[in-house]
Amino acid sequence: MGVISSSTVSASTENLISCDINNNKVYIHTWITITITSSFSWPGAAISWLAMDSSNNLVGSDVASNKIFLFTWITSTVSSSFASVDDNPYWVTIDSWDDLISSDTDTDKIYIHSWITSSISSSFAAPGWFTTWLTVDSSDNLISSDVADNKIYIHTWTSSTISSSFASPSTSNYWLTIESYHKNHLYLLILF
Repeated sequence: MGVISSSTVSASTENLISCDINNNKVYIHTWITITITSSFSWPGAAISWLAMDSSNNLVGSDVASNKIFLFTWITSTVSSSFASVDDNPYWVTIDSWDDLISSDTDTDKIYIHSWITSSISSSFAAPGWFTTWLTVDSSDNLISSDVADNKIYIHTWTSSTISSSFASPSTSNYWLTIESYHKNHLYLLILF
């Protein structure tokens, strides 16, 4: 079981990045194929989520060690790491300014970081009580989903203001992403 994502790493290449939460490994695929170009061990205890910044540096959260890791490119080299604000840093995404956005399921809060650091520029209560996913659209509007109330929320920018919301088409609304290309978005496939 793991999360697979592809990130544009150059103008002509898209490589799939996948993680295995059982073996704590990150895999770099050749394009979007089963072929593995390289892999490395995860530095923490339990991979929660992966994202990419605009320079194609991998960012990941670890729910067991309550840490967020910033890697040098898509390698095992950790350029920095820091403790999450609260105990459960499950979901992370990055806006077009390379500000990390994280959520915590225990406190039901969303945190806007100053760049990819532990410094918090703002935070607000999540609109639901079990936020399970974060992403941003091409206009840097935060989109969050809540599995407890089965709703998807569109925020005004990265703020607590909700411009619209709608019911999820399913009762297990855990994952979402944006189809259109955005430099910081990952195209995601979920493996069960």
